[in-house]
Parts: sequence; structure tokens; C-alpha cells
Amino acid sequence: MSLPAPGRHRIGLISDTHGQLRSSVFEALSEVELILHAGDVGGREILEELRVIAPVRAVEGNTDPPGLYDPQFSVEVGGLRIHVSHGHELGAPTPKRLASAYDAGVIVYGHTHQQLVTRLDGKLIVNPGAAGPRRFKLSPSVGILTITDGMAEVEMGKLAATKATSADVKKFAQMMVDDHTKANNDLKALAAKKGVTLPTDLDSSHKATMDDLREQAAADFDKEYVEEMVDDHEEDVAKFEDEAKNATDPDVRAFAQKTLPVLQKHLDAIKSIQAKMK
Repeated sequence: MSLPAPGRHRIGLISDTHGQLRSSVFEALSEVELILHAGDVGGREILEELRVIAPVRAVEGNTDPPGLYDPQFSVEVGGLRIHVSHGHELGAPTPKRLASAYDAGVIVYGHTHQQLVTRLDGKLIVNPGAAGPRRFKLSPSVGILTITDGMAEVEMGKLAATKATSADVKKFAQMMVDDHTKANNDLKALAAKKGVTLPTDLDSSHKATMDDLREQAAADFDKEYVEEMVDDHEEDVAKFEDEAKNATDPDVRAFAQKTLPVLQKHLDAIKSIQAKMK
């Protein structure tokens, strides 16, 4: 198992297992250093199995026997405070209520079974979704919280059993996470140098794409994801080629020149996967 680079931490987020731990969780969380469970565990044996992957901390959900786990807790990782609770203690755990109730850079909760990643009042609020029995036509999921030098971003990973079925697609997705995390950190540093504020949310077009992918049946997910990645990377490569040649700001031009080969690598890889599917 590879360990996080200095200053970089990967935290597994899971909730609402309700006594069921899918085998695909072990792959999804294979390289995390800590797992935070946001409640409705469904038995201590679930946590024992998760401890095969990494140390685990859990909170009490509304279906867990009282007193087995802490009602809530906070932990500091990489200089960032993370608060974990099930969310039911607030009634309906909306981002506004969570942000108002808890003083932490990252707030993790469960209860609703619905994935959510949003920012409010400077706080990252995350629900990894439900990893246990499928309910409400929602796909089981977990999350990975990546903290780099005090900054956090979340990759929501659909479990292999319900979404990506191709080993090539899953390998490509992990390459995307690793390479884009590094590129995003470089971009944040450049933006800070230039005094530019980067957007914290996806634009409406990409949000619509993500919503569409979430709705895809397992049999269709790989094909739709690959097509989207080909289109996205063809557009990105064209834009970065232009900036690498024509950007007037030397720092922007250098960033484009550095990032372009990575994007081209991604485009070549996803086109290769697409060709195999035909």
C-alpha cells in the first residue's frame, strides 16, 4: 500500500452501512490512512472489517444502539479540523444547519443516504452517501477526502458493484484523481500568486453531466463516462495547446506547457479504452 506524500492525506468517508459492507469498499478505500464512519453502522463487525484497511472512527446513528459510539467528534488532519456526526441530531441535516452548528473546516455527516459535496461559509460539507443496502433508488457510495497543505477536496467514488465495471475505466479514473489533484494544486498556487479567486463549484454544464452519470444504470455507466471523458479531454487539449503557445502571461503559459502533456496522456488513454469498447 502506498502512503500519502508529505503534507497530503487521504481520508476514507463512509456512512449508513446498516450492517452490510460491500467487497468493493475495500478497493475504493484501499489507500486511505484513516476511515471516518458517519453513523448507522449496523454492528461492530462492520468496523472490524474496515480496520483491515485503516484505523476507523465512527459516530452513533439513529439506528445504532445508544452508547456504542460517540454521538459526534472532531479530529484534526493536516492542519484541518474535521467534524463528524450522523446529522439526525439536527432534524433535517441541511448544509445551512450543519455549517451553523459546527465549527470545522470540513463537516461530514450521513443519515440522508444522498451524496452531497458543497461549500458554505468557508466550510466543506460532505455526505458520502450510503454504502450499505440500496434504498430510494440511490447507488451505494463512499467518499475520499484529500487534504493537501490544509486544503481539502473530495472525490466521490461510486462503488464498483453499482457503477464502473471495467478495470480499465477504474484505473483511468484513479489516474485522473492523482494527476488532477496535483494539477489543481499547481493551479491554486498560480491563482494565489496572481490574486485570482478560483471557482469552488462545478459550472452548470458539468453539474448536469455529473447528474446524468449518477442516473446511469451500471450497464451503461462505463460507455457514457468514457464518451464524456473523450469529449472533455479533446476540448481541454485544444485549449491548453492554444494557451501554451499564445498566453501573454509567462506564468500562465508555463502552467499550460507543463499540464498539456498530462492532458494528452489522459486523452490517449481514454481513446484507447473507447476503442476497446467498439
